[in-house]
Amino acid sequence: MDDARAVVRAGADKITVNTAAVLRPNLISELSAEFGSQAVVLAIDAKKNSAGWTVTVRGGGELTDLGRRRVGHPVEPNLVPEKFF
Repeated sequence: MDDARAVVRAGADKITVNTAAVLRPNLISELSAEFGSQAVVLAIDAKKNSAGWTVTVRGGGELTDLGRRRVGHPVEPNLVPEKFF
C-alpha cells in the first residue's frame, strides 16, 4: 500500500499490480477502496504449458501453482475493471 500511495503522490493515474496481488489477494480490494477501482490494473503474467496456463510472478521468473483463470476471474469486475494478461 505504501508503494501505491507513493506512485499516486508522484502523479500516476493508475496502479498496476502483479506479484503483490498474487501473493496477497485482498490487496486488490484494499487498493480499490483507497484509490477507486478505475485506478487499479491487475496484470497477470502467465506461461503456456502442456496443461494450459501457469501464472508467474517476479517478472515471469517464478512459476506458481495457479492457473490464469484462478487469479483473474475471482476478482470482482467492479473492483478491477482492467485486467492485463
